[in-house]
Amino acid sequence: MKTGTILSCFCFLLVCTGLSAQTNIAPLATCSTSYVSSWETLTAINDGFEPSSSSDKTHGAYGNWQSGVTNTWNWVQYTFKDYYKIARSDVYWWADGQGIVLPYSCKMMYYHPGLKTWVNVANPAGLGLDPDKYDTTTFDTILTNQIRLYFVSTVAQGILEWKVYGEKGEQIPSSSYASLAKLAKNDTIPITVRAVASTGKAVAGYQFKADVNITDNVKQTKEAYVVNGETLTETVKGLLLPPTGATGLTTFNVVLPADIDPTDGIE
Repeated sequence: MKTGTILSCFCFLLVCTGLSAQTNIAPLATCSTSYVSSWETLTAINDGFEPSSSSDKTHGAYGNWQSGVTNTWNWVQYTFKDYYKIARSDVYWWADGQGIVLPYSCKMMYYHPGLKTWVNVANPAGLGLDPDKYDTTTFDTILTNQIRLYFVSTVAQGILEWKVYGEKGEQIPSSSYASLAKLAKNDTIPITVRAVASTGKAVAGYQFKADVNITDNVKQTKEAYVVNGETLTETVKGLLLPPTGATGLTTFNVVLPADIDPTDGIE
């Protein structure tokens, strides 16, 4: 049987509903980027200034002029202290008629707190590249604390202002888990999971979902595993776990069968 970590993937139960308010939350974010020229101002993109045209650099601008920037994707990112539901973006591109030109393509991605990776926003509409105006993009509502705008051009790219609209959403805790028991056939292994907010405070009443991956390469024995009281013979995604208690902890059991074929197992 496998002797690796049991239930190594815990996913968050995320539910995104429609937005009830449309508020520019960009001023609440910390800015970062793939590259910014040393003489330009990254923080100009969320300072609240309203440009009069794409050449209006009176409050500074983001620009990434550099050697080798031609046809290279760059990005700017907003990171928030809290999680927000977001469904709209407005960007005002900067062009100076010299080394900073309008991009010929752009896209948006966000950090998915359940998958723990960057993914594209779903069903984007807009992704405009026009000068002298805000180019609006709408997309399916996301829940995140990090969002990126990607862009590419024949020279370098610039941004005067980037607005992101949303409202505060479910606050996703971080998690940890522990199992001190050795993995052995016919054993019951307790798994303890803890939910902790970004402030360090335990989160009570939170329900994790577990991805239970079962390997059954050898068909001699049809192994059945019991996870949180449910008998499983094949991989299951999103198994709902008991709510966390006042200390942010929840414990459930994994029961291994008496017979497990070589190379088969659970994780």
